[in-house]
Amino acid sequence: MESKLNQFLVKTIFIIFSGISIFLLILNMFNYAGFEPVNQYPPKGFITITLLLSIVFIFLFYRYRSLILNIISKFDKPYLVLSLLLMSIIIQLIIIILFSTSPYTWDFGNIIIEAETLLSTGHLGRYSTLFPNNWLLILIIYAIGKILFPSLMVYEFFNVAIITISQFFIYRIATKLLGRKVGIFSLLLSIFFFPYMFYSPIVYSDTISLIFLVLPLNILINRDGNMKKEWLPIVSASILFAFGYLIKGSLIVFSIALSIVLLLFLKKWRRVFFLIPLVIVFLINSGFHFTVFQSGIIDKEVVEKNSYPFTHWIMMGQNRTNYGKWTYEDVDLTEDLLSKYPKDEVKKYHLKEIEARFKERGVLGSINYNIKKIRHTWADGTYFSLNKLMRTPLNPDNFTRLTTGFKHLVVQGYARIQHLFILIGLFIFSIKTFKDRNEFYTFGMLSVIGFFFFFILWEARSRYIVSVTPILILLSCIGYFSNSKDKSGYDESNI
Repeated sequence: MESKLNQFLVKTIFIIFSGISIFLLILNMFNYAGFEPVNQYPPKGFITITLLLSIVFIFLFYRYRSLILNIISKFDKPYLVLSLLLMSIIIQLIIIILFSTSPYTWDFGNIIIEAETLLSTGHLGRYSTLFPNNWLLILIIYAIGKILFPSLMVYEFFNVAIITISQFFIYRIATKLLGRKVGIFSLLLSIFFFPYMFYSPIVYSDTISLIFLVLPLNILINRDGNMKKEWLPIVSASILFAFGYLIKGSLIVFSIALSIVLLLFLKKWRRVFFLIPLVIVFLINSGFHFTVFQSGIIDKEVVEKNSYPFTHWIMMGQNRTNYGKWTYEDVDLTEDLLSKYPKDEVKKYHLKEIEARFKERGVLGSINYNIKKIRHTWADGTYFSLNKLMRTPLNPDNFTRLTTGFKHLVVQGYARIQHLFILIGLFIFSIKTFKDRNEFYTFGMLSVIGFFFFFILWEARSRYIVSVTPILILLSCIGYFSNSKDKSGYDESNI
């Protein structure tokens, strides 16, 4: 029999998730931040008109969702999934042809420079001494360049492969949870999901991290939609989550979420398995850094002196001028401090600065500040992709046409309606699953809760939540279709 404490904790998770989903839905109904990354503002009436269109579309979709699944079943032939994945590849390649950008204006370019520096000299450069959090991604790009050829096109093809494989695993997980027809719908949703299309030319941790969520989840979830309780899948998933953390620090949320789920759902002595994700992420993180230092490609002392402490990103997450987004002022401040003082002193300065910023704003001012921060993080249906494509586009005329006039209104309207569609799905999920005790549901709720609070604490952009979008898609599909599970399940012969 479940303990009352377990029941209380599961209900608490549900209540927090429901509160967040309601807050995000209301925020997005009356706000939209998708124009700001391209230095524009929504024209008059845009938010109201797209909200009304969203309500009509979602009402019709929900009313006729069974009909939609029946239509899917009529088109469900052998190799349908493979055909859809090929369509996804074609869409992404078209986006790359039309909207590729020179990467050398931000971290995307620095990653490539570091990888190619390692190829030519056998050593990493200055950027890597500042940002050890990007080492694994640099080494992946280095390996691709060494095995194949070091070019932007090759890296973009690798990114397309990661996105497409991730879409396949979204389909596979949804199929295990709700049956093949819903799985195919989730695949269609992910193929036409705005950031998965428009981030295809951008080879960075936002998209590369996707595989380190969906692959371990696929390992953990059995054909009946339940979590496997054996140690081997738990260890395997924990290892992949740990490597995801090396790709993008915010993915620590998934290791913590898995640990909590194991503690809540495993029985008796097996509850000790909750330590596995935490121990593995510690061991892999420590072992990876030790291996990099031992390889001689970077100087440990230089890294320990120059790398930004974690307090830098918390301080920047509460900067004075930019609602928690990246700012030159805080970067210059940290680099100046590191050039003069030991890192421990720099951390202390950061903490004092964070405290001073809170005191300046006061309680109400801090609440208002963080609502605006949440707005630009969670109310952008483009997920900041257009800003990244705007930076030195290789075909500037194509990008100009995309972001001006009526075409831009259509693009932003599509992104906003799709974003609202997913958020309303989350809200419906929270209503429908109130009494359900399911490991994946709890993992998904914990992941959303974790990302929500992590990016209140940390520096934030809307692109940073791309890593959790497979969870958003899956929970949304559960919301719309949780009473529609068919008996077909996942069948590899139907791919």
